[in-house]
Amino acid sequence: MTKRLKMAEIQPPGIDIREEIGDNAIMELAESIKAVGLLQPILVRKTETGYEIIAGHRRFLAHQSFGAETIECKIVSMGADDTILARVHENLFREDITPVDEANIVGYLHYECKWELGKIETKLRKARAWIQTRIDIFHMPEELKEALRKREIKINVANELAKEQEPEKRKYFLENAILHGATGRQVMNWILDFKKETMAGEAHMASRILAESQGFETKPLDCECYLCSTETNVINTIAVNLCKSCWADIYKEKKQARERAGTTQPS
Repeated sequence: MTKRLKMAEIQPPGIDIREEIGDNAIMELAESIKAVGLLQPILVRKTETGYEIIAGHRRFLAHQSFGAETIECKIVSMGADDTILARVHENLFREDITPVDEANIVGYLHYECKWELGKIETKLRKARAWIQTRIDIFHMPEELKEALRKREIKINVANELAKEQEPEKRKYFLENAILHGATGRQVMNWILDFKKETMAGEAHMASRILAESQGFETKPLDCECYLCSTETNVINTIAVNLCKSCWADIYKEKKQARERAGTTQPS
């Protein structure tokens, strides 16, 4: 049944699962409604104190913004699950939805509505991997969520950053990922390289302390850089992932460079 209801009779959704509704978007919608009218009534259900919005919260807020006294509504009778699903679907299939919005929806269904993951998978018609990824995002540190909201990083990058438990290190790697761009594998390698350098430095310091305590002279642990042949401390080296084709090209070029320099030492 469709009916024009007083704005004062209508309540917002019991829980608004959308993270934020921008003022600019509401004002643009309000101008559109004033120009051409409300093309689709909002969806409401009867409550003890009036009516509750199921779908159409943005349209309701737009009417509020220009002081409308009434709004066209479609009044429906829905059970709890159907009400939740209608509200979820209105938000889930927006064009501007972010992974964090999706995570909030899944988190709402799982933790607030007490739906099992299997039920969420069936009701939303999403793969279990998609559901689990949104649960992971739901629990991510706020700085990673913010980067996902702004679309500064991809989900796989956020997943790798979330594995770093130390906040300062995580922030450092996040800033680099935003500034330079990165894939999930690159971030994984950054973290592995950092840990390798830290472990090598700690091991070298421990061996140096032990050697000095026993009266031995210590020397820096050096190795040859494969590209430029410069002797460098092992702590200052990093791991590089190359495909076999690129490795073969580099090997060939290095060998030719040595031959041109009059050396033929094996690599």
